[in-house]
Amino acid sequence: VDARGQGRTLLVAGNIAPTIAGLHLTNGDASGLGGVPGNDTGGGIFVRTASVTLSNTHIYSNTAAIGAGIALFGRDSILRGNVIYDNTATNRGGGIAIGNSNPLLVNNAILTNHANLAGSGIWLADSRSRLLHNTIADNSGGDGSGIHITSVSGNSVVTLTNTILAQHSVGITVTTGNEASLDGVLWDNNTTNTGGSGSIIVNSQHSGDSAFAADGYHLTTASDAINRGGNAGIAADIDGQTRDSQPDLGADEASALLSISKTGPFSATSGGIITYTLTVTNSGTVTSTDLLITDTIPVNANYITGGIKINNKVGWIVANLSAGDSLTRTFSVTATQTITNNDYSVTAANNVTAAGQVIVVTTITHEGHRIYLPVVLKEQ
Repeated sequence: VDARGQGRTLLVAGNIAPTIAGLHLTNGDASGLGGVPGNDTGGGIFVRTASVTLSNTHIYSNTAAIGAGIALFGRDSILRGNVIYDNTATNRGGGIAIGNSNPLLVNNAILTNHANLAGSGIWLADSRSRLLHNTIADNSGGDGSGIHITSVSGNSVVTLTNTILAQHSVGITVTTGNEASLDGVLWDNNTTNTGGSGSIIVNSQHSGDSAFAADGYHLTTASDAINRGGNAGIAADIDGQTRDSQPDLGADEASALLSISKTGPFSATSGGIITYTLTVTNSGTVTSTDLLITDTIPVNANYITGGIKINNKVGWIVANLSAGDSLTRTFSVTATQTITNNDYSVTAANNVTAAGQVIVVTTITHEGHRIYLPVVLKEQ
């Protein structure tokens, strides 16, 4: 949904509770539209008095005075698995502004937003918000805080679990009379990790390199966020991938992403050697370990060599496969009639699996009988 600078991208108001998923909300501009008294609010999406569940949505290049990307005011909402980036607030809350609302934020990436006054990533006031597995990185402007927690007419008590706060002038600011509790956090290249005269309680904190991929929130093998989190009851990450029993900090669970393919001859002669090649690729961001590659020997085929044969399967054990790498394994059979195979797969540590998608058919041809006759030369 592209507002083309002609107004907000989306307004959700009234006694309603919609579910919004899988959108791109961009180029919203709340200028002149009002909202929070005295301020133009919510360039990308403004939720007022409603309760919204927003998931798997990209919100970017929106502008407003408060809450350039998202503004949540009123009833409680849920933000899950969203990427909120490159939004600009002339006042507060470059990525998200939350006021008099107690939303749940899970697996969100809040990146490269800007606010002229405070809370370049997230600004919260009079809130009891819970933030689980969020990545807040490289937001800028104003007081320099990635997260700014304050109060207007009440006070804020905010809990953050398994968070990455990276590349800010101040990681988190809490003003007088307000509280923030962080359980599991990676501080990465902030000029100052905490600021303000409010209460900030931090448990299980780590300092190091987030080692993000090029998109700014997926983790690579070198990340110090890997296996540093606690069990927050969140089963999957921003991409829907299963989290480990000892999860990573932030929105992404670094994992291998395996695929497997198979090639073989389209045809072969009866009794001739048929060689199949299996290729496994790791297109994820971390090394895959404890790989088991298996292929069911086709019906009517006779196993010859390659891998380890157990009953009607052939398999290989591989210790590891680095991110971005591939490997191949081969085995050979013979057959006297056409053979078909689509049962091949790979499994690895942390419940990473992939199954073959292509059916491989080898047609068997039979040579005809040849009759050899003597050559008789007639004497002239």
